[in-house]
Amino acid sequence: MNNKGQALTTFRGLIISLVVISFVVGIGFMLGSEVNTQVEEQAGVDSVAANGTSEILDAMADIPGWIPLVIIAVIGLVLLALISRYQGTQAV
Repeated sequence: MNNKGQALTTFRGLIISLVVISFVVGIGFMLGSEVNTQVEEQAGVDSVAANGTSEILDAMADIPGWIPLVIIAVIGLVLLALISRYQGTQAV
């Protein structure tokens, strides 16, 4: 397989992983929101359960902000690996 094919194979796994993570995070937000709404309706807005679910949703809100950073880091690592692998093979 040529160099471009190897790089694309590496990125294919990354892309599939990120799509799966995005779906899981999205479903988690949807379920958390529904649970929070149900708890607020049944136990009241100022209840301990409503506060707990709100805190969980607030903690989960940081997750999507990390995804672009992870993508950039992985792409950078792949590029560094490709550069270091082929650095000694080409004549100057």
